[in-house]
Amino acid sequence: IHRLKVESPLGLEFKRIYLNLARSRGRTLPRSLMITSSTRGEGKTTTSACLGITLAREHRQRTLLVDFDLRSPSLHRALGMPSSSWGLSQMLTQQNFDERFVRQTALGNLDFLSAGKSERPAAEIVEQDAVEWFLREASARYDLIVIDTAPNLAVPDPLIIGRVVEGVLYVIKAGATVRKAAEYGVKVQREARDNLLGVLMNDSGEFLPQYYGYKANYYGYTREAAEN
Repeated sequence: IHRLKVESPLGLEFKRIYLNLARSRGRTLPRSLMITSSTRGEGKTTTSACLGITLAREHRQRTLLVDFDLRSPSLHRALGMPSSSWGLSQMLTQQNFDERFVRQTALGNLDFLSAGKSERPAAEIVEQDAVEWFLREASARYDLIVIDTAPNLAVPDPLIIGRVVEGVLYVIKAGATVRKAAEYGVKVQREARDNLLGVLMNDSGEFLPQYYGYKANYYGYTREAAEN
């Protein structure tokens, strides 16, 4: 949270994403937003963390970051928080929104719910009725909900969750994500429900070295355009 500076290149890009999300829905943000990708290692968890922080800062309303990747949870690491055995898994199993499992972050209006651990398989826990129940309960307590979930070509969880949330963001990694995997991942996500708001390209700076002048000069692009 402290490393994502508002005036850093990354901070400004996530502010741009925030503005685009609001514009895509007529200047109102989706109250529940899921982030997924086609495979692991494409940056969806870091995106979820940065987007949750940005929304909490910019929108200034109660925001909940949820680790819905019950098989390989890692959102706590992106936030610099310790892991926990208690969290979403227990809530879904018991269908009881226990606020003791929700943890506060360094931002006053940003809370975090870890995945938790359960002896039951994730496939039994992540089912339609339980997800719908959780979104109802969370929406009654928070203005914005940002969900990090598993890759949608690996497991069906994002397809189930995607049917319930208001919007979905799909993360791809420049120069790494296989085109056909990305195309098929977007296709199956849209087939579950046509609420995919856009595709976010991660690590594009590695392949566009003069991207907005960030590599050479922070304001280089703006100054050069003004001079020309």
